[in-house]
Amino acid sequence: MDQAGEELGQVIASVALDETELPSGEFEIDGRQGFEESSGGVVRPAHAEAAAAQPDDWVVLECEGSRMAFATKQVETPAGEFALLVQSARLKNGSWGIQAAFRLYPEKEESAEMLASDAGGAFRVLLERYGKPFESEGRKVRFLPAAKIPNTFGSMTREDAMRTINGLLGLDAKGHWSATGEFRYDQQTITVTWPFAIDLNAYKRDVSRGG
Repeated sequence: MDQAGEELGQVIASVALDETELPSGEFEIDGRQGFEESSGGVVRPAHAEAAAAQPDDWVVLECEGSRMAFATKQVETPAGEFALLVQSARLKNGSWGIQAAFRLYPEKEESAEMLASDAGGAFRVLLERYGKPFESEGRKVRFLPAAKIPNTFGSMTREDAMRTINGLLGLDAKGHWSATGEFRYDQQTITVTWPFAIDLNAYKRDVSRGG
């Protein structure tokens, strides 16, 4: 059975830190081309940086010594309103690298204000709508804090790591995936932190219709 919304919310909450202040450190785009590819070319980098610097809400997730943050901002335009969800990863220099950003348009009884007021909840909504299920321990999931895979390489290159992550997520070699992609390995096991993938085609279709 695929992960349902309630289970996704529980998984996210299980690794969320109890932060009462904004994460310290600068928020900057972590590679413009990678940002635009992971975001589907929808959100401007400057808008993502501004939302991360002054969000309506935020959440920091921590697992295996790795940190990922999500910030949300309500945005109103003449064409309608949406919540902007910004994904960042903690870098070694202490700053935050913005890796992707997504527009979430309200559906049914939702509002943009509601989505923007709960960053963890907005991430769950993103996964429910566009997360691509992948196989882990005999079941389909959309998000895990970390996944462990047998190491068939011994020593690894970055290309080996990307093939491993893409293979886990069921993507082509150049598939768009929105995750921090951090990994560690020993002779037996590869540990991938924050594996999840977004169906950018479905996402962009919704954005073109204004949600």
